[in-house]
Amino acid sequence: MARRKILKAQDRRELFDIPADEDSLIRRYSLSTSDRLEIDLRRREHNKLGFAVQLCVMRHPGRVLAAGEIPPRAMLKYVADQIGTDPTAFTSYARREETRHDHIARLMIYLAVRRATTQDHRAGLLSAIEAAAMSNSGGSIVNAIVATMRKRGALLPALEIIERMALAARAITATRRQSSSTVCRLRSCRLSTSCSRLMRQSARLTSIGCGPRRKRPQLQIW
Repeated sequence: MARRKILKAQDRRELFDIPADEDSLIRRYSLSTSDRLEIDLRRREHNKLGFAVQLCVMRHPGRVLAAGEIPPRAMLKYVADQIGTDPTAFTSYARREETRHDHIARLMIYLAVRRATTQDHRAGLLSAIEAAAMSNSGGSIVNAIVATMRKRGALLPALEIIERMALAARAITATRRQSSSTVCRLRSCRLSTSCSRLMRQSARLTSIGCGPRRKRPQLQIW
């Protein structure tokens, strides 16, 4: 069975993919002086480049570079040019899983971020439910989760996890709406039944003379 998706392909790229256009590269991946100092602590060229790329991706889109993931060529070149390395050196870095884990651990301290916890997932789900109550748009619901994770200083979970959270939020909201509609219908039905009963009782009382009495005209004696 194919996995259910809530995001359109374009929304998915904008939220989770590494940008490659010049404007985004300059805005997202320009390294500061302190960034370069931290990067220079790595000795080998491929480790410097890998560390720098991981740093950039953990900042935006705010996730960990996956094992074996190769960023767009334009992004590699832009980062490599800033630190004076060869973009092709990244191929050697991508094969070293232990080094990648060590760099991620160091970067979480440097960037003051952490992996998402159960509490972060719960907060993300609550924000998604609020968003789903306002709009059924998958992009809006997922954006609410992403914004909450970033606000809490948590790295984004895997895309599959975020989409499952968004689908759950949409389902919860739909159930609440259905329950609310059912309650309203029951209340309306009960009110209508009560009104009908009162009208029948009033008619019965009137027919046996128990209704409100009319005043008899007074006789005037001349």
